[in-house]
This record gives sequence, C-alpha cells and structure tokens, in this order.
Amino acid sequence: MPAKEVLGNNVVKAKGSPEKFLSRWAQSPPRIADVQEGRYWFLPEFLDIPYSFCDLLQVESLPLGQVKQDFDPIATLAAPYAEALQSCFITFYGAIGIPNMRTKSIESILK
Repeated sequence: MPAKEVLGNNVVKAKGSPEKFLSRWAQSPPRIADVQEGRYWFLPEFLDIPYSFCDLLQVESLPLGQVKQDFDPIATLAAPYAEALQSCFITFYGAIGIPNMRTKSIESILK
C-alpha cells in the first residue's frame, strides 16, 4: 500500500524534523507512531511504483500456478530486501502468543 496512506498524519508531524522520522520509517521493521510494531515493511520507490509499505496483516496465499497465470511480474525483491522482508515476516508472526516472562518468576534458577 502507498506509504502516504500508511503514514497519514505522521507526514505532517515529520515536516519539522524529517531526518528523525525518515530514518525510523525506512528501517526494518519501520517505527511508525500509533501503528502495531512490526506490522509494516518499507519498500523504496522503483520505476512507477511509489514508496510503499507491505502490510503483514494482509497476507494471502495463492497457488503458484495462479500467480504465474494471472499476474505479470513488475519487479523482484533482490538481496538484501528479500531477506529483510522474510526476517520481518518471521519476527512478526513468530512472536504472536509468546508471553513476556517476568524475571521474578524465574529467579529460582539463580539459587
């Protein structure tokens, strides 16, 4: 989805100190105010494709045959972007359901 759509009002906030905000938005995963951490992954603009974010909550699985038949390739993610996207995807979905351990509950290990 287009970056401006995801960033919304945050673009206005960044006008005063753009360097600070741009470095947060372009890192992997991006740090965007009021957005679930790790939900988006930043894609730089390329040819006619504007700056965008990949929304990891809008993932669909398609059969490879359908992809080859129904879609034309526009661009391919090359290293290191492909690896960064995979890493963010795994981190985002791998962390769901894992509780934060309170250190007090495992202090008995040290005794």
